[in-house]
Amino acid sequence: MSFLTAIKGTGSIDLKQLRRQSFLLYLILLPVLNGLLLRGLVPLARERFIDGVELEIYYPLIVSSLLVVLTPVLMGTVVGFLLLDERDEQTLTALLVTPLPMQVYLLYRIAIPTLLSIIMTLAGVWSADLASPGWVPLLVICIGNAIVAPIVSLVYFCFSENKVQGFGVLKILGAISFSLPIAAYFIPIPQQYLFGIFPLYWFAKAYWLACDGSAWTWSTIMIGFGLSGGLLKRLMDRFLQVAYR
Repeated sequence: MSFLTAIKGTGSIDLKQLRRQSFLLYLILLPVLNGLLLRGLVPLARERFIDGVELEIYYPLIVSSLLVVLTPVLMGTVVGFLLLDERDEQTLTALLVTPLPMQVYLLYRIAIPTLLSIIMTLAGVWSADLASPGWVPLLVICIGNAIVAPIVSLVYFCFSENKVQGFGVLKILGAISFSLPIAAYFIPIPQQYLFGIFPLYWFAKAYWLACDGSAWTWSTIMIGFGLSGGLLKRLMDRFLQVAYR
């Protein structure tokens, strides 16, 4: 069975699940909603409530925290909960006896959150219109950062037995993704690099550097890309072990 066939069959099931679960649709749209809120509220806060503070210097931090870093976590959460639904309904067990190879199904599950992350991160940053490093570095950062989305999806599947545990994972991932850039931003180098164990740090850092026009932007993206790729490979292997168990 081809990859396109998998998209047609499994994709239609996913759309039905999304229509039934408004919470997941809300997560998909949240980056744009966050962007629009930032576009309206941040300039208002700068003009009326924050006296004597050059808020503009923190725009890259604000955008990286609420959009660049958070978006792939949200998109990964959407697919992660779809995977948990399939586990509860024993859909994956049924797939083992169909012509669809599990590797093809896994490729589909990786592709969807990755593409959603790229699209929604770009849409969110564009909606915010606060701090953008230019379309080329932004696009590269979004592509690299999007690898985090399937990592998050597979974390839900590999380390949650059901959706109740999944909500616990969501709280942990949400707290890490939101607070990590803020904490790292105010810690000096080299201590800041302790956050480098998290792939998300490198893409937040790349965004800050890109907004400053730094030549270190590209090497920082590559570090994040390599770390994310290695982690994704390990989780893919773990996924197949759990699926065939």
